[in-house]
Amino acid sequence: MGFDVKEFDRQGKRLVHESDPLYGVDIAVGLHRRQFGVKLDAAYYAGDVDYEGQTQAGTPINSATDERFVDVAATAMYQLTAIPAVSVYAGTGYRYWRRKIQSVGAIAGLDETYRWWRLQAGMKIGWTRVKNHWIFDGRVVRILSPVVDVGSGNRFDATELDLGDRWGWRVGGRWTRMLSPRLAATFDIFYERLRLGKSGTQTLRRNGAPVGTIFQPRIEMTNSGILVGLKQTW
Repeated sequence: MGFDVKEFDRQGKRLVHESDPLYGVDIAVGLHRRQFGVKLDAAYYAGDVDYEGQTQAGTPINSATDERFVDVAATAMYQLTAIPAVSVYAGTGYRYWRRKIQSVGAIAGLDETYRWWRLQAGMKIGWTRVKNHWIFDGRVVRILSPVVDVGSGNRFDATELDLGDRWGWRVGGRWTRMLSPRLAATFDIFYERLRLGKSGTQTLRRNGAPVGTIFQPRIEMTNSGILVGLKQTW
């Protein structure tokens, strides 16, 4: 998965840029009855990415971050037409994102854990020809109640920051090639864009005593990828 994250200050100036591929696995289980369907999805991605940014005091940093993603979702679907196969769907999901920024010299790293719920709704359009099936998928996403836990080892107390709800979107496509009556190979591509609002400023503490302030800038995240898999039906 192509992973790209940017942080911006209140004036729109870019503060941080992270970019590199992450590798992982996606699993989905679905049940279909006539025009109705439900599906459960789970995904895990991980890897090290390049980090170009700065401290809150403005000191430049070139480092690396250890990224971990876990994403789960539940979706309900209804098929409107058969030829072409047009379906609408809606559902909810949850994402856990751990971002461990490595230390550089005298500048200590940070361990950040982001969590949020989401609502999503979209449409799929599909075509079939002999053993091949193509699907185009587009959706809108509303991120709900995002938070980030910021840890810095023993230097400061852990802090939880509330981030602003924002909209996002995702588009993708799938080609399915039937290998047997119940087994198919799948090839997916996708592109998504998500945003997390900035936090308010909070007091930074050490052993309960105030020592400064902390806030999380606005985040824009872009993910794109290629998935190759197998689809089994019963």
